[in-house]
Amino acid sequence: MSNIIDLTRENTTCIEHPIVKLVRLLNDISSKEIQVIVSKDDIPSIKILEIIAEKMRFKITDVYEDDEVIKVKFVKEN
Repeated sequence: MSNIIDLTRENTTCIEHPIVKLVRLLNDISSKEIQVIVSKDDIPSIKILEIIAEKMRFKITDVYEDDEVIKVKFVKEN
């Protein structure tokens, strides 16, 4: 079972923006997979998450998107 991190309720100051938190999280995570929920106000496109995943050596396996949030599962590549 993967961890679930909800970044929708976070304070969005410059150094604590959900993109910054997501990159730190993926860099520090020890588990092989993690589910992340982000607000479309903070990260408006799945493409942004795909770019982050590629740079951090993860792949996105599951995606759910509605008008307010994007939910994705990041899986660490070998």
